[in-house]
Amino acid sequence: MTKLHKLMIFSALLVILVLLLLPDAKRVETASRVIVEETISRPDNIYAGIPILMYHHLVEDLSGYEGNEMVISVDQFREQMRFLAQEGFMTLNARQILDYLNGKAVPENTVVITFDDGYESKYTYAYPILKEYGLTAIIHIIVAVTPGEIGGERRGIPKISWDQMDRMVGSGVIDIQSHAFDSHYYAKVNA
Repeated sequence: MTKLHKLMIFSALLVILVLLLLPDAKRVETASRVIVEETISRPDNIYAGIPILMYHHLVEDLSGYEGNEMVISVDQFREQMRFLAQEGFMTLNARQILDYLNGKAVPENTVVITFDDGYESKYTYAYPILKEYGLTAIIHIIVAVTPGEIGGERRGIPKISWDQMDRMVGSGVIDIQSHAFDSHYYAKVNA
C-alpha cells in the first residue's frame, strides 16, 4: 500500500468518525473542514486524493428515520451542496474521474458526489439542488430493481426510472453507473 493510499484511507476514516460522533448541527461543517484540512491541504503540500461524498436517500422529514445514517433530509443535503458551491469546490463526473486516474490533474478543491441504490429521491430532490448549485454527481443504480426491469416492481423505496435517468444524464448534471445488477437481495442456501 502506497503512502498516498494510506493518506486517503486515514482521511476517509477521519471524515467518517466526525460524521458519526458529532451532533447533526455540526456534522456538515466539521466534516467539510476535515476534508479541507486533512485531505486537500496537507502540510507537506501532497495532494492525497479526491474525497468522495456518498449518499443514499433524501427525505423531507427525518421522523421515522432516527438512527439511520443512510438517510438525510433534503434541507441537510441542500446545506451541504450550498457549502461546497460557496467554498468553490469542483465536482467530477465519471469521465473526469477516469481522466484523473489516468494522470490528468484536477484542482485541489475537487470532490466526487455519489449516490447508491438509485432511489427516486435523487431525481426529485438531489438533481434540482445539484443543478441549482452547478454541481455534478454520479448515481449508482441497482439495475434489477429499476422500474420496468425483472425485479422493478419490488416494494420499498421507489427507484428512478430509465426516463428520469435519461433526463438527468442529458442535463450534464448526473452520470449513471451500475451499483450492481441485484446485489442487495440474496438467495437462501443451506449449509
